[in-house]
Amino acid sequence: MAQARNQPSYDFLAGSPSPQRPGGHQLRETLLRPRIPNPAQDSDGPKQHHNSSSGSNNEELRAQLNSLKYELESLKQERELTELRHEKELRDVQNKAEADFRRAQVSQHNRTHGAFRQSSLVST
Repeated sequence: MAQARNQPSYDFLAGSPSPQRPGGHQLRETLLRPRIPNPAQDSDGPKQHHNSSSGSNNEELRAQLNSLKYELESLKQERELTELRHEKELRDVQNKAEADFRRAQVSQHNRTHGAFRQSSLVST
């Protein structure tokens, strides 16, 4: 009789009043019984726990996503900067090559013009 008074009168897992069973195995049976989802009861209870754990997972995923986005943007900027440096180096090398070519042309012109003057002076 003392066992009957100590047993709960409401089954929190099933969401209904506990049936009175003789033998005192009522609690063990409610824990072992598969839970049938009750939409009216599930509206606030267990979903909050699920939402809070999935919320923290979502926060972690958002943080990872944001850090990966930042890393991607940094890599894009580095790539653009590298491309700009290469283009500048290429322009510098082309300008130097053009300047060397002009100097070589001037030097060649001066040699041919000097040789022409020398031959004209010798012939006179």
